Amino acid sequence: MRTSGNDPDPAFRIRWAAYQCLTRHRPGRLDLASVADAAGMPLAELQRHCGSPDALLGELMLDAYASLACAMEQAASTALRQTASPARQWVAVARAVRSWARTHPAEYALLWEPSHPHYRPSPEVIVAGSRTLLVLAGIVLYARTVAPEQPLPASEQLSTAMARNVGSLARGLLVGVPLEVIPPLMLAWSQLLASADVAVQRLVQGLLPEPDAFWDHVAHSAGRQLGLPQ
Repeated sequence: MRTSGNDPDPAFRIRWAAYQCLTRHRPGRLDLASVADAAGMPLAELQRHCGSPDALLGELMLDAYASLACAMEQAASTALRQTASPARQWVAVARAVRSWARTHPAEYALLWEPSHPHYRPSPEVIVAGSRTLLVLAGIVLYARTVAPEQPLPASEQLSTAMARNVGSLARGLLVGVPLEVIPPLMLAWSQLLASADVAVQRLVQGLLPEPDAFWDHVAHSAGRQLGLPQ
């Protein structure tokens, strides 16, 4: 978070206070009374700003996903301007995700720690989170334009339910992405976000003398599985 409890803007003070409460009381629901106390404002005033605990949680998630997506989009755009290959674009985005997780640990924890099992994201939060997948899909589509002869990943035998998932994505969010690429793309996306966990990174740093080389290797391996030109 780029703010503090002394920020004069009530919205920023509320966000700061909410992260303080999540850090102290995770796991569990966001308690508005605790947030109001940490923000130094009456509970009624806080409720006028954010309404319910789920509404406040949704605002925090919206901001966090937008911040992560911006970091990924900037990395992809910079790599493209530098005429990097699709595989190197993918690695650049993977590095950006890890860097964002290291500099935004509270936001990362909010998005991926199972602290709020009863929360259901709003359509706005789903759209913001989908931007992270679209960055990776954009690299896949770019690869198909610059190297259309590149072999696609081998088709998998999918369950009926998974085939419905793939078909839904192919008709919607991932329109234009070859069907064969969608399952490994979704797997690579989920692995990338999960591997950004700061705790996981610290464990790897304790095990390996060159941890960044390992993370780059993981990213390169995912790119090869997707058929991205090196």
